[in-house]
Amino acid sequence: MKTLSLTIAIICLGVIPATSQTLSVSTNVLDCATGTVNTEISWAFDRHFSLNASGRYNPWENTAQEDPRYNKCRGASAGVRYWAWNAHSGWWLGLKARYEEYSRHTARMTWAEEGDAYGAGLSAGYAWMLGKHFNLDLGAGLWGGGRSFTKYSCPHCGRVIERGIGGFIEPHEIQASIVYIF
Repeated sequence: MKTLSLTIAIICLGVIPATSQTLSVSTNVLDCATGTVNTEISWAFDRHFSLNASGRYNPWENTAQEDPRYNKCRGASAGVRYWAWNAHSGWWLGLKARYEEYSRHTARMTWAEEGDAYGAGLSAGYAWMLGKHFNLDLGAGLWGGGRSFTKYSCPHCGRVIERGIGGFIEPHEIQASIVYIF
């Protein structure tokens, strides 16, 4: 997954001409607060449209408790945003294709689960210009699609209680991102 994210970034930076106010790189500080390293690269190819590629990675596990808690993930997405006023400022509406490999066991779960999820997401938000090169971007959305998963009775024992393929719809891109615009 790291290779895919790096490849997308290199392709985007190598193919896109470096003109003023068209490229941006951002990170979602809400994801960072939970230990998820993330970045998004965006190219405004029109006044109202931008292409986006992003990656996320969280390898951490809270082992301080007898029953560990974790929400590990690694994933990538690519999509487009429509900007109502101007690219990188004001209201936006986004559409993304997304893939994520996950492994989780939270306080609300009596089981552990791991699997792969793939699908599409729709999100909306608003970007505030903080200065010539910095923005604050707030947004939220939903994504849905298919997933293949395995549920275990506990995070340590490895006893499979369910295996399957199914659909899902869940929140995504709950974000408060700091954006640097080139």
